[in-house]
Amino acid sequence: MNKYRGKPYAAYINELRINAALIKLKNDKILQSNNMTAIAETFGFKIQETFSKAFKAHTGIYPSQFLKKSYKK
Repeated sequence: MNKYRGKPYAAYINELRINAALIKLKNDKILQSNNMTAIAETFGFKIQETFSKAFKAHTGIYPSQFLKKSYKK
């Protein structure tokens, strides 16, 4: 995996999960209304803080900030 994708397996899987979260959070109003722990668990993260850190590393903002921006639109 390191040679093929240029990153460790765990980082690649987290990237896939965050990309899925971005799409789903943009379009699913019911998911948007869940708390952050439930959202993290939806995308395979056992710990909400891990989800938030991975989300920020991938997007530059925390998921809570992303949701606030989505509400404004």
